[in-house]
Amino acid sequence: MNETQKLLANKVNRLTQRLELQITDQSRSVAENARATVRYTQVCKALEGLVPYPTFSTEERVERLAHAVEGATPNMQIMEPDIIKLERVAARIDELVPDPKLSIEEKIARLGQQFATVFPEKVNKAG
Repeated sequence: MNETQKLLANKVNRLTQRLELQITDQSRSVAENARATVRYTQVCKALEGLVPYPTFSTEERVERLAHAVEGATPNMQIMEPDIIKLERVAARIDELVPDPKLSIEEKIARLGQQFATVFPEKVNKAG
């Protein structure tokens, strides 16, 4: 692949990332990234089935399961209190919608409306 092709491939990849709402590893092929997405989705669903607590990330679910493994020490850096997660998420939402008169739920609704405007074809996919 020559430099022009690489540059074009990078531009296409960035555009695809934005349109598909995924972050890909540009050092890997499109097929590898696609396989990883499918496999990671399967792993996430399996973990969610075992540890259905709605505020846990995939990594937090693994660490909860680690409690059952003799000799394993859960990685406490991954497990955060909900209050810390809420503060981080609220700060980011405030950054994106800086209107102090709106509640966090109203700001989320506004973000959802903006998302639907920019990516109308992705609204059902993104859930």
